[in-house]
Amino acid sequence: MEVTFSIMMFEQHRIYFILCILGYPIAVVLAQLISIDNFFVSVVYRALLIVFSLYFIIIHIVSKFNKSHLLIIILFVFFWVSYFLRAYYQVETEGLNKPIKEYFIWGVGVCLLPALAVARLNPIITFKGNQTYLSIALCVSVILFLFSSDTVADVNGDIYSNGRIQLEAFNTLAFGNLAATLIIIAFTSGVKNKYILLGIYIFCFYLLITAASRGALVSLVCSFIFFITCSRGISKFKLIISFSFLAIISSNFITSSFTDRILDVLNGTDVSMAYRFISYLGAMEIFLENPILGASLEEPNTGYYPHNILLEVAMSLGIFGTSILILLVYLAFRGGTRYVKLGREYALIPMLFIQYFVAANFSGSIVTNNVFWYLLLMAISLNYLSIRKQ
Repeated sequence: MEVTFSIMMFEQHRIYFILCILGYPIAVVLAQLISIDNFFVSVVYRALLIVFSLYFIIIHIVSKFNKSHLLIIILFVFFWVSYFLRAYYQVETEGLNKPIKEYFIWGVGVCLLPALAVARLNPIITFKGNQTYLSIALCVSVILFLFSSDTVADVNGDIYSNGRIQLEAFNTLAFGNLAATLIIIAFTSGVKNKYILLGIYIFCFYLLITAASRGALVSLVCSFIFFITCSRGISKFKLIISFSFLAIISSNFITSSFTDRILDVLNGTDVSMAYRFISYLGAMEIFLENPILGASLEEPNTGYYPHNILLEVAMSLGIFGTSILILLVYLAFRGGTRYVKLGREYALIPMLFIQYFVAANFSGSIVTNNVFWYLLLMAISLNYLSIRKQ
């Protein structure tokens, strides 16, 4: 009976992991395939995620916590409570551009509850050497690619080509992050056939380049730098040469949009970077004026979040909140480092954490970088698992 229960929990953990990391792309694919409103499918997906999250939180609530781990979980909840109090206080005093319910719905339902649920999963036993995620992610990315286009409609109904692959409800950044995630999943999956891996790598590099997402590319590079720096028993020279070769092959598919965006950054003419710089200055101004507790969820120059999670936390919660986040990131980094040393089949969670942490400092906000929060607590949990190979 106990063995049967363990197997059932193993399968449930696999499904939950897929739902958290790949759930939204799957929802988008389903909406596209059956030609229904993406908003409806997204709502169903989010509701399903909340149900699964509450289920895992409830069934594990009676299980024993390591005392240090429990303190980290309490600190994490305290961080989010502080964030919600900031939202409530600001709407009562100054007001917000976005409805406050969006902050609470996304913060609780999309970020906090799933993160607390994954904190109790065993990311080593559940995810080591498992190729299920690779297969599902590859199918999702192929279908997304087949349905995608680089042509979109602007607000006036005029049609134009942005040169970047996307769907109506799945933007270029999400495409880039999915491609980077799939590369990491393939790398850590334990697939032995080098030709299959080579094909997956080339295809995903192509997706990454056609998405023209600089943040996704940088986050992927940082993830592999982290692995190369921390790993043992691997020919780092061979790994570097292999991925350099893949990059050269993939460069044949580089679009003019991607190269133009890189050149625009180098020349200082990139519009999006100029916009980000303005928002960075606004966030820093708020932080310097209110360094202890912060003052606002939205920076004044754009009325939006600054597309950098560290700056946004500093702006919203000051040194107080930033210190908590830095501590949590440090613990996640330390836990990830310990397990990367065991081999690349143990590196899935640590590498994905690095990817989404770096990506969160290029785009998105505290409440929209939900996958980062899941992987943060997963990586922290590695500190409290046995270091022996399981």
